[in-house]
Amino acid sequence: MLLLGHVGITLGAAVLLSTITGNQDSPCTKRDEVHSSSSPSDTVQVPGDSQNSIKSWLSGLLAHFKVRPLIIGSLLPDMIDKPTGLYFLRKTFSSGRIFGHTLLFSMLATLTGICSYRRYRTTHIINISFGSITHLILDEMWNTPKTFFWPIRGFKFDKEDTSHWLGRMFRKLRTEPEAYIPELIGAAILVVLVWKRL
Repeated sequence: MLLLGHVGITLGAAVLLSTITGNQDSPCTKRDEVHSSSSPSDTVQVPGDSQNSIKSWLSGLLAHFKVRPLIIGSLLPDMIDKPTGLYFLRKTFSSGRIFGHTLLFSMLATLTGICSYRRYRTTHIINISFGSITHLILDEMWNTPKTFFWPIRGFKFDKEDTSHWLGRMFRKLRTEPEAYIPELIGAAILVVLVWKRL
């Protein structure tokens, strides 16, 4: 999957999650355009209900989705792995999917984001981790379990032929039309979000 697919679908997923949890302040709305008609007396809180408190905490997180960190997160695994595995340490790794494409990386980013949110009430890192997790899902990393579950299944990554990888990617786009589907979906989502003044 390429740029438009990762970025567009990640932003779309963030907007969808914000909508499902009932947050009006999502990445496709401006803060100054959001108006709430409910008053504090309209909110019903059930003391001691852990499920409600978890949902409230999650809703608080989702209300703070930010576009730029989401975009960075959606591309972060490739920004880490492509230069490292295909250029700088090509002889060592010979792969464009290494550390940034592991479940461990996304879990550490998520834990760091949760700690940052709880301590400083900042959501930049949790936004980045959401984008990173979405990237792994869109890349279907479970199909390469040695990388996805690294280092549980060994400390080495699967190697691939990295010579002329860019040319092979463009050849794939010419010969496999289905490769355009996620890009078109991502582009359509981006057009809708820009239309709504992202």
